[in-house]
Amino acid sequence: MKWVIMNYRKLLFGVLLIAVILVAACAPAGVINQTTDSCSALEGTAKDNCYAEAKRCSQIHDVTVRDSCVVELAKIKNDLAVCNLIVSDRAKAYCQEEIATLRNDHSLCTKISDTYWEDNCHFKLAVNNSKDVYCSLISNKEQKEDCFIQIALDTNNALLCEFLPEAKNERCVFTIARNLGKIEICNALSGSVSRDACRSNVAKYLGKERLCDVIEIPFIKEQCHQHFREK
Repeated sequence: MKWVIMNYRKLLFGVLLIAVILVAACAPAGVINQTTDSCSALEGTAKDNCYAEAKRCSQIHDVTVRDSCVVELAKIKNDLAVCNLIVSDRAKAYCQEEIATLRNDHSLCTKISDTYWEDNCHFKLAVNNSKDVYCSLISNKEQKEDCFIQIALDTNNALLCEFLPEAKNERCVFTIARNLGKIEICNALSGSVSRDACRSNVAKYLGKERLCDVIEIPFIKEQCHQHFREK
């Protein structure tokens, strides 16, 4: 009797094993191995943001979020071609600017069709490489001036101050003259009042009263000496 029961159990186990194998073989491809990612359970913006964080840009529904995702993906891959997947022209230009900066390749700036991002590209690579010639390519007047100022101060090159309007030019020269402790740099200024004001400024900054003596205009010279008498 025991022998019959044991054989029955073995037969039942064999039938079940064959059934499992047949079901697995006949199941549609991908059903058994199909997995559900964590983002798919979410909805709306939360779902898009989840895919954006995972850099699964193609599964993002919102165009703006998808474009932003592609920009970040292009930066990670350092691949300019990825920027072409972006729908918005402005976002595509931003992507191109970011890749140009990452590669430190100024030639890419001139291929950007959006003026704002092209200007930013010229500015970044000018400042990053102390290339004042790139500043001249910036169309926005204020940004162009900021470009020359930053490079002038970073390199203490007073000659670059000449590209600035009068007020900014004076401040630029004053700062560089003080940075280098060279009062003769003030001679680059065109107006006599500006030159002497610069000399007085440098003399006070360096704490050297003797430098007041090179000031030509009497009342500015007196003010310079007075500063040291009151200390």
